[in-house]
Amino acid sequence: MTHARPILPALTAALILCSTILLPAPIPQKSSQSLSKGNVIRLLKGDVSPARVEVLVRQRGISFELTAEIESELRQAGATDSLLDTLRELAPRPAPPAPKPAPVAPPPEAPRENRPAALFGVERVLSGHHNFVNSIAFSPDGQTLASASADMTIKLWDVSTGQETRALSGHTAPVRSVAFSPNGQYLASASEDRTVAIWDVLTGKQLQPLRGHTDAVYSVAFSPDGLYLASAGADMTVKLWDASLWRQTRSLWGHTGPVLSIAFSPEGRFIATGSSDLTAKIWDVASAQELRTLRGHTGGVSSVAFSPDGRLLATGSLDSTIKLWDMNAAQEVLTLPGDGGAVSAVAFSIEGRYLVSAGARRLIEVWDVATGKQIRTLSGHDGAVTSLAFSPDGRHLASGCQDNTIRLWRWR
Repeated sequence: MTHARPILPALTAALILCSTILLPAPIPQKSSQSLSKGNVIRLLKGDVSPARVEVLVRQRGISFELTAEIESELRQAGATDSLLDTLRELAPRPAPPAPKPAPVAPPPEAPRENRPAALFGVERVLSGHHNFVNSIAFSPDGQTLASASADMTIKLWDVSTGQETRALSGHTAPVRSVAFSPNGQYLASASEDRTVAIWDVLTGKQLQPLRGHTDAVYSVAFSPDGLYLASAGADMTVKLWDASLWRQTRSLWGHTGPVLSIAFSPEGRFIATGSSDLTAKIWDVASAQELRTLRGHTGGVSSVAFSPDGRLLATGSLDSTIKLWDMNAAQEVLTLPGDGGAVSAVAFSIEGRYLVSAGARRLIEVWDVATGKQIRTLSGHDGAVTSLAFSPDGRHLASGCQDNTIRLWRWR
């Protein structure tokens, strides 16, 4: 005769063993103590989701400063961008060091308001375009932001409220670039319809189209003194226009592929251009002569930007890298690896200490110009980031994207 009773203890033991294997580690009970770095890493490496860790962090606070090294450890443990943003928000500020009796004081540290730690995230998301945002530009007074879109329109936005104030229509193909005149009176736009349009910012009326390119126009820029407007396009040329008469004065030939980007140097003596022929070129404005050809990229040069002091030129490329060039020596001084995708935009911060880049990977990367180190990554866009611009007062960074939106980021 078989007895069933002895089976029960074995079954009970099996159930206990299964529960031990399958049940997730318990979440620590709420306590009045703030979380240490080790606490957060242990939670992430257990079965606690980053979202749940973020809740715990907000409930209990943290006891550590989020340095670059700690941020790297947390990312390896599974921290998301959202969790890292929360940690930055709640991280205690380090106490100032006690004065040292040493006879020689150390070099002064950079003002805290200029550090990348002052990047607090998105302030506004501007929505209204019905297709890719290809270009953005701040007005000289910083009160208005212009955006150019593949929906064939330009929109003007109030920076303080994020409200659309005007829509400009007239192009018959995607608009690729916009630029304000230095006095803020005019806005120039470049389009795949082969024209450059000039708009009166106050009235929103188009003054006249500038015709001269034989193919799509990809980029426009005003000279710092407002005397010239430069345009570049798929016809492999750069054209200079008299900005008082709106007449073409000369054409610059030299690239062997479409010219994708253009920028004036801060003092207005030079023009830099980037092309799909894998080169950037430096031109003399007065003589319209090519001065230098910068070679090194293995993909088209999609974006060019001068540093505020004019000593450096940054080039962003479809080869996923950013290069910094010494303007005096015409030599490459640094290559930044980018995020692994095509780079479509580069811009220097107003004081020139930082460079931002963006592209196909939907991220905005912040670089320390002096060291070449990446010090911050901004995420939030849902498509390739096409353009970047700093406000004249340096308080905002704007980004345009193929998710049809513009984001305004608090820079400091």
